[in-house]
Amino acid sequence: MSPDTDKPGGGGGRGGIGGGNNCKIRKATLAPPSTSSGFGPPGGISSRSSSMGGAFSPGAGPSSSGLLPVAAGGAGACSGGLALAASSAVGAASAPTQSSGVQNPPRFDEDVEMPLIKVVVLGASGVGKTALVKRFVSNDFPTEHVASKKKAEYFPSLILNDSLFELKVSDLPAISHFPRTPDAEWSDFRFLGLRSASAYLFVYDASDPAATFDVVRTLREQMLESRDMTNVPVIVAANKMDCVTTADAVAIRERKDIVHLVKKTWRASHVECSAKHNWNVVAVFKELAVTLDMIANGQVIGGAQQETRKKRCLMF
Repeated sequence: MSPDTDKPGGGGGRGGIGGGNNCKIRKATLAPPSTSSGFGPPGGISSRSSSMGGAFSPGAGPSSSGLLPVAAGGAGACSGGLALAASSAVGAASAPTQSSGVQNPPRFDEDVEMPLIKVVVLGASGVGKTALVKRFVSNDFPTEHVASKKKAEYFPSLILNDSLFELKVSDLPAISHFPRTPDAEWSDFRFLGLRSASAYLFVYDASDPAATFDVVRTLREQMLESRDMTNVPVIVAANKMDCVTTADAVAIRERKDIVHLVKKTWRASHVECSAKHNWNVVAVFKELAVTLDMIANGQVIGGAQQETRKKRCLMF
């Protein structure tokens, strides 16, 4: 039996929640890394698997966000203090090795054990959910669209300033509805862990917002009716910005209305991005990390009384 599936009357699995107000987002406060740890300085971004380019155009240089492309296993700087360790867990495969007869000192984060924060990715078919997650985790973009038939799981780790969050990102195939009860989930969406998620990432196609965002709106309404969304972050990503044309006035107005709805009415984060050109992909998960950090510091989101977003001073 999968640990992240609600059984009838059961609660959430590892790192998950049964109800929103029972969610306990935990973080680890990292000590300053040593020079041999392989981590960049606080406020930097590093990836163990590939470079994380942030330019909108293919082959372009660093983006205006300050994200620098780095070589595999290297480190670069990123404004906003977000770092990525695209592996199953930070320090999980970092046993001291011997090189030229000298034993390397243990990593400072080897013994950090954190419950996984379960993030479920939802949206209509063909909006680029898998492409967005793969671009973030491994800097890989599939050239051909293959509809997801089953759940795929990824385990990136986010570092925001001095806080560490270990994620379990579940990329799911398109679902027709959100289950209203644990019994309905057990019968219709067994082993997907929909109701026990700690956060949700909605993805829609920015080039076709009328059809694909309607799916996001419907799923969110069903969530609010079926579970407590207090302290459950919701991030909305408008993918495929590279396919948007600026000449269509109607489409521009539709996008503005969606952004206003998400930010002002839903009080959630909305990020425009392009998985194909690796543009603003890191910003999507940075918004998630910032929201998780707010919850870990005692702020309440998503309840009847929406808290004001904490102001942060970013150094560039």
